[in-house]
Amino acid sequence: WLELRLWLTRRVRHPTLARIEHLPPSNYIHTFRLATDRELDPALRRLLHEAYAVGCQAHLRDGRRRARRG
Repeated sequence: WLELRLWLTRRVRHPTLARIEHLPPSNYIHTFRLATDRELDPALRRLLHEAYAVGCQAHLRDGRRRARRG
């Protein structure tokens, strides 16, 4: 199998999810185990994009913009 880890700012569910590690206050490392390429479905692809945005710290920039407007 292929083990895939994604850093997200929320907990998610997926059929290939093997483990979730919580890093307070709001970070979650999700470990997925993929046995076939078919398991890389549209839902998991969206999570990959979300994790990429977290890695680019887009969630922090968006939060700062909201705080300034508020």
